[in-house]
Amino acid sequence: MIEAAITGFEEFLVSRYEIDRAEKSYTVETLRYFHQTFSLIEPKFYLLAGADMFNDLPNWYLPEEICRLATPLAIMRPEVPLPYFAALSGIVSAERLEEIRQAAVMMPQIGISSTQIRQHTAAGKSIRFMVPRSVEAYIASHHLYQTAE
Repeated sequence: MIEAAITGFEEFLVSRYEIDRAEKSYTVETLRYFHQTFSLIEPKFYLLAGADMFNDLPNWYLPEEICRLATPLAIMRPEVPLPYFAALSGIVSAERLEEIRQAAVMMPQIGISSTQIRQHTAAGKSIRFMVPRSVEAYIASHHLYQTAE
C-alpha cells in the first residue's frame, strides 16, 4: 500500500528491510541499517510517531540510540494527549531535547485512523478521501479488511 500511495513521488523510497527480515525488528536496528546503507550521502533521519507512541519512546529498545540516529518527531492527532517532551530528558542531553522540541512540525489534524479505515471497509462504507485513490484500489482489489461474511 505504501508503494501505491507514493507512486509518482520520486522524493520517496520504499524499503522492505523490516518486511524481509526473518527475525523480530527493532526501530534501532532499522535506523542502523539505514545509516549504513546511506552512509555516503550522510542523510538526516527523522522518526515520525503519533504523540502516544512518542510519549512511550523511553520504553522502547535502546531509546538513547534511537534518539542519536534519528530526530523523533511527534505527530499530534485528535483525542490523543500532546507529546510529553520531558519524558526524553532522562535519555538525551538538554541540548538534544531542545533540538527535538524545535524540530516539531505543526501539521493539520485529520481525524482519520487506520482503525477507522478498516472499520469502514469491513462495513462496506466508502474510504474515498481517507486514503489515496491508489490505496483505495489496492484495498479493494486485495479484499483487505472485509468481514468473513
